[in-house]
Amino acid sequence: GMTGISFSVTIEVDRDRFGEIMETLADKSPFYQAVGEHLLNRVHDRFEAQRAPDGSPWQPLAPVTIAAREKARPGAPLTILRMWGDFYSSFNIRPSADDVKIGTAAVQGALQHFGGQAGRGLKVTIPARPILGLEADDPEEIMETAKEWLDL
Repeated sequence: GMTGISFSVTIEVDRDRFGEIMETLADKSPFYQAVGEHLLNRVHDRFEAQRAPDGSPWQPLAPVTIAAREKARPGAPLTILRMWGDFYSSFNIRPSADDVKIGTAAVQGALQHFGGQAGRGLKVTIPARPILGLEADDPEEIMETAKEWLDL
């Protein structure tokens, strides 16, 4: 069936000063909370920009989708994956001592992210519109967050 999606980010540290300090943090969940908030902001930015983590634009809406949306909400903006805002709002973060998971429990999550067949008899092809993932500068941003967090 269609299920939600999530991915997790774990900081792998080597044994330099940074790694040693990370290991002294008894509870890393507040740090992972901060990382998660950054990544959640990125997800929301992606909905606004209608782009995948690699910067490529999401597939445009199909004419049949546009027609259905115009009928359901005349004059509403034709934002991709954002007819009512429920899906956009469904993304959340779950920080733990070891990592942060970011994702959605929304049933359409995986289908919208990866693409696939849907509808009666699975006759409708949904294009992949990647939502989750790291952007090119995210690893650097996460390291900066860590350095601020650790006061380096």
